[in-house]
Amino acid sequence: MSQYQRILTAVDDSAQRERVLATTAEFAALTGASVHVLHVDADAPGFDTDSDSEVSGAASRLVADAVQALQARGVRADGGIAHAADVDIDDVVLLTARDLDVQLIVLGANHRHGVRSWLEASVADEVAHRAEAPVLLVP
Repeated sequence: MSQYQRILTAVDDSAQRERVLATTAEFAALTGASVHVLHVDADAPGFDTDSDSEVSGAASRLVADAVQALQARGVRADGGIAHAADVDIDDVVLLTARDLDVQLIVLGANHRHGVRSWLEASVADEVAHRAEAPVLLVP
């Protein structure tokens, strides 16, 4: 039995999403792991997790499409949306990973350029440095 039973994949509406999902699907197929797709809605107030469809349009479609894409590749997948206007996105990803007891976190490597890259870390950087589980960053 593989040490990887549960994978957390964080997605957003960036161009990297398709590569992140393809990489996640390949890794899940190799290990037999199930996948939880997470999208963090940074515009919603408070911190609340909701996997039902009562959350508004675009975010729900984003997660549903990602779950469907993984399932079409034979991966056991589910998904959810976390609302976090008052909490850093990396904290939400890390809390979700801990709550779900995942063995791997997969997310896009957000590349920042210029002065901004010197002043603030990306979500991927923060998750990679603080996670308890291994992190796979997809370029």
